[in-house]
Amino acid sequence: MGSFNIKCFASGQVIAKREKCRIAVILQASTFNPAQLVFRDKEYSLYGVSHECGPDSLWVPLTAFMSGTYDDCSKVTLDATAENKVILAEFFNELYRKAATTLASERDGPFDFNALVQEKAPKMYAALAKQKHFLDSLSPQELDFEEAMELWDELQDAAIQDRVFCANGSQVLRPLKMAVMHQVTFHRLVALAESVRMYDEGTYARADYFARAFSRLKEELADVEDDIKRFVRKDMFRESLRLRMDSKLSHALLLAFRHKFDDCVDAVVDKGQPVSHFLEACKEPLDGLYALKGIDRLDVQFTPIAYAGQDYDNATGKQYADFVAGASEEICAARKARYGEDE
Repeated sequence: MGSFNIKCFASGQVIAKREKCRIAVILQASTFNPAQLVFRDKEYSLYGVSHECGPDSLWVPLTAFMSGTYDDCSKVTLDATAENKVILAEFFNELYRKAATTLASERDGPFDFNALVQEKAPKMYAALAKQKHFLDSLSPQELDFEEAMELWDELQDAAIQDRVFCANGSQVLRPLKMAVMHQVTFHRLVALAESVRMYDEGTYARADYFARAFSRLKEELADVEDDIKRFVRKDMFRESLRLRMDSKLSHALLLAFRHKFDDCVDAVVDKGQPVSHFLEACKEPLDGLYALKGIDRLDVQFTPIAYAGQDYDNATGKQYADFVAGASEEICAARKARYGEDE
């Protein structure tokens, strides 16, 4: 039997076995309050799926995009990179606190993430067991990558079987899934984001964008000597890092790489390093931010993995691209005929 390939959620193109890709963990969005329903004389209290607009209106990213290689049957093997370790440490720390236990059914066994951590990741369990405060976190140095891959493999299997549920910020349990995009799509989204023009005619091209951002920050700090005030001003630099995106869209990435960004901002502002130092040291997380900006610009919805069958030559992806291009051409022509040329 051949491979079961999957579709890139952002471009509709096929991701085949052994191709590079990016994967993010996503959680189904929820309305703030449940609707009270009556069906066949029985009362129900059910949460809706969405309460907002934008790329994360249906599914919300719980992690930044991690680099990996598509294996088969919806599973991705993650690269053993420092960035992936940072992302996984933050994610596993949250999942350990917020994952629900799924009981066994006639078809499937139970899924208990905390029990899996204790069984398959004893080093991680020892670090998590020491935590006393809700702000405590698992550092990347406390994450053994081989242990992490054991957990990742189990998590992927359970998510494919629709057996992973996690509490959101309102403590509402929602399904947890994965969203995958092709590596080519990722890089094209980054390039797209860098070309976007702002209201002042500037672009998000990172060299110019962050040169302006650091210039403003240095001006704001020029006459500020109090350490607390300087800390607050630098913390507000996160607004620049959001690239004017909704905070929920960039939250997981900025949280995971907060120490990296803080150290590199300090290096530029307090230690005289050039802006290029920040750009080089933070290249990977910045790529992730710019990919999110590209998604935001196109208003592409995060969606769970979907199979593309045994499509080895991207026939489905090519047909989809032709379909979208044709529809766009026809719609634009009709608008032009109706309203004329834009000024």
